[in-house]
Amino acid sequence: MDKSVCLLILAVICEFINPIEGRTEISQNDVSVINGLSNVIREKPLIGRNIIKQKLDHFNESDKRRWNQWFIHRKSRSQSPNGPIFLIIGGEGAADRNWLANQGLPHVLLADRMNASIYLLEHRFYGNSRPTKDLSKQSLKYLNARQAVQDIEAFVDHVNKREGLRDPKWIAVGGSYSGEIHNVLGSLAAWSREKSPRKIRAAVASSAPLLAKVDFSEFGRQVEAIVTKTDIRCAHNIKSIFRQLTEKMKTQAGRHEIVEIFRLDDSLIRPKVSVKDIQNFFFVVRNYINFIIMHSAINARMHRDVLTLRSMCDILDGVSIQSLRKVISMVMIAQGKSPNTAIDVSYDNFVKFMKNERYAQPSSQPRAWLYQNCNEFGHFATSEDRNGFFGDTIPLSFFIGRCQDVFGPEYTKERILQNIASTNTYFGGNKNFKLFVPIHLKRTLINDKGIDFFSGILCSIQATDVIFPNGSDDPWFALGVLEARGNDIIFIDGKYFRCLSSICLFTNLLG
Repeated sequence: MDKSVCLLILAVICEFINPIEGRTEISQNDVSVINGLSNVIREKPLIGRNIIKQKLDHFNESDKRRWNQWFIHRKSRSQSPNGPIFLIIGGEGAADRNWLANQGLPHVLLADRMNASIYLLEHRFYGNSRPTKDLSKQSLKYLNARQAVQDIEAFVDHVNKREGLRDPKWIAVGGSYSGEIHNVLGSLAAWSREKSPRKIRAAVASSAPLLAKVDFSEFGRQVEAIVTKTDIRCAHNIKSIFRQLTEKMKTQAGRHEIVEIFRLDDSLIRPKVSVKDIQNFFFVVRNYINFIIMHSAINARMHRDVLTLRSMCDILDGVSIQSLRKVISMVMIAQGKSPNTAIDVSYDNFVKFMKNERYAQPSSQPRAWLYQNCNEFGHFATSEDRNGFFGDTIPLSFFIGRCQDVFGPEYTKERILQNIASTNTYFGGNKNFKLFVPIHLKRTLINDKGIDFFSGILCSIQATDVIFPNGSDDPWFALGVLEARGNDIIFIDGKYFRCLSSICLFTNLLG
């Protein structure tokens, strides 16, 4: 197994944990290794869009209905019939050609050096890939990970046949399922390798929540742990602010003050305030903090040195609830909004928005993703432990109620628990996944330029050919593969990923 092949896979990992625009985190020595992979004169690949006629229901042979699934391709004119091909698994949004066009992304650099093509397959029901005429419950029954995995398998067959590829080495790449972090999917990358090992020869599943779970209160505990590790005073301030908000919510005068400070709609100051409106306020406000936590120190754009955990804590250097509004304004600026944008916390408005069954943007994507949460994954970041940052402000009943109010009263807690159990039985969760190559990384911001230092260990079982990167500062890591199940260990230390063992990943992958 060539050392450079291991580097190829590890470099792809860098893209999701440490995405960088315009440059890569690969050393000049490593670039030299990559450059040596091929002596063929390389031409600039063309990026295009196309469609594949997919089956609506892969599990019903009698159902002949088909639909147009979109994909983006970056073909190499020198693609080997049995060489590597990168497959980026699209997520809960439209396919973005930047994943193929950005020369600073490691997999793009490596594809150029290895004369490899790259494909990005858009997920059914997201972006322009619309299998049905609307997003009604009758239509959404065809939206699930099992169908999506079959879409991937059919797509690989389609490309192999169309391009005349004899034995290509498809490498599936994705991050999260999503967790609203990436629009490329890590869980599906792993599951496609698990379910179609003869067609998907390897996978990189970064921050992939393989375990479906209804009450995911660990998310909040991990957020608190991350902040506490960075700045214990900041952690105390956040907890104090949410305690103040909880107390103010108990009185009409207190709610008026909150509405004025946070520039809210009038849902909290009506004569009979709804408990769901109060819970939705805490859910919305908490998500601004979570947004910063999940993106802090990513080495790209504003996340590099502006929208960071350190910046948030500097603003929260006190216990006034006004400072929390300043944090929200900082996020709004990063999202291209005015810092004074009003916040809609009306629960009724949320339900009305989510019940829109048309594909009109932007409501189609949130509705589809909520449906997947209620039917397959759960991943409800509750505050059921009651002792964390956010107290008991967002109970599990809030999330169950969202499923019922949007999709119908049949979405009881018992039904959702059954749905989630079915997902774990089918795919194996994070304990019984059939292919293990876990990697657990610790990320530390080592200067104010946004440069990250990574360290960790990588354990593999021969011929598994799956890598699971999980950052210790990622609130989703508890749902990923964290336990090593092999004897071969590759230590990864420092800023650049290197293969330090004679026993490398993906034995026989390319040979």
